[in-house]
Amino acid sequence: MSFFERHPDIELRLHHSYHPADHKREGIDLGINWGPGDWPGVKVEKLLDGSLTPVMSPDPPPGQRAPTRPSDLVELTLFYEFDFEDWRLWFEQAGVSLSAPVKSLRLNDTHALRRAALDGHGVALLFADLVREDIDTGRLVQPFPLRVHTGNDYFLNYPGDIELTRKGKAFRRWIMDEVRRSPFA
Repeated sequence: MSFFERHPDIELRLHHSYHPADHKREGIDLGINWGPGDWPGVKVEKLLDGSLTPVMSPDPPPGQRAPTRPSDLVELTLFYEFDFEDWRLWFEQAGVSLSAPVKSLRLNDTHALRRAALDGHGVALLFADLVREDIDTGRLVQPFPLRVHTGNDYFLNYPGDIELTRKGKAFRRWIMDEVRRSPFA
């Protein structure tokens, strides 16, 4: 059951940020952020694993063949959201040394990154569970099942020194139930 069906009296406001809000100053009860989870002044509860994996369209870019080895990915444009070092870590775990420059592009928006992969522009290093449905339906392929964990996960966070409001507690219960029921929790 969706949060809105369960709690029609509670209005949600969503704001995208990589760092927790100043909960007191901004009047925000809870946040969900991707990062190391070591932010001062907030309590954190891990929601989802933040591992990244390469994904791409099932149809390789024009003039390219489908990759059969991890080293084949260096022939494609490598898209990433945060830091090219995430790709370097992935290749290192795959046993591939990146000695020559590769074609890469940073897209600091998850939706644009996913779209670049869906549209067949190259291979994107994305949060694995975020694209699980795309992989399951065949819209995207995961050419190699290897994931890299960069030290970041998705965390629920809220002020560490005050009790959550009734509405905040309701949302926390709902999101934790959803995470427990999800196929990738």
